Amino acid sequence: MDIPDNSSNDSSPGKGSPESGDTDIEEDFEDETVTTDGLQAHLAQMFSALRQWFIDSLELVLLDGQLASVSLLRMLIYALITALLGITGWLLVVASLSIWLTRAGWSLEIVLLSMSILSLMAGYLLIRRINVLSRNLTFAATRSYLSKRTTDDNTDSRNQNENH
Repeated sequence: MDIPDNSSNDSSPGKGSPESGDTDIEEDFEDETVTTDGLQAHLAQMFSALRQWFIDSLELVLLDGQLASVSLLRMLIYALITALLGITGWLLVVASLSIWLTRAGWSLEIVLLSMSILSLMAGYLLIRRINVLSRNLTFAATRSYLSKRTTDDNTDSRNQNENH
C-alpha cells in the first residue's frame, strides 16, 4: 500500500516544521530577500545608467554650446569682412559713376551731391525696412496667446472658486 506524501502536515523535525526553524514563512521571507536584492541591484543599475545618461547629455549640451559659440564668432567675423567688402564695392561704384558723370560734362559738385543724396536715400530705405522687420522680434503672437491663455486660466480659476 502506498503512503501519500504529506510533508506539510508532517510533525517530524524537518522541512516545514517549527522545530527545524525552516517554516514556510521564513522561506517566503528568504525569497523576498533575494527578490529585493535583485530589485535593489536593478534599481542601482538603472540609476547608474540614468546618471550616466544625464552626464552624457550635459556633456553633449556643452559641446554643442562650444560649437555654436565658435560658429557664431566665425559668422560675425565673416559678416564683418563681407560688410567691409560691400562698403568698398559701393564706394568704388560711386567713385566710378562720379568719374564717368564728371567726364560726361557734369560739374564735380553736382555729381558728389547727387551721389551723397543717392546714398542717404538708400540708407533711409534700408533703415525703414529694418524697423518694419524689427516688429517681428517682439514675439507678438506668442505674447498675445500667452496673455489670452493667462486671462482664460484666471477666469476659469475664478469661476471654479465661485462654484465651490
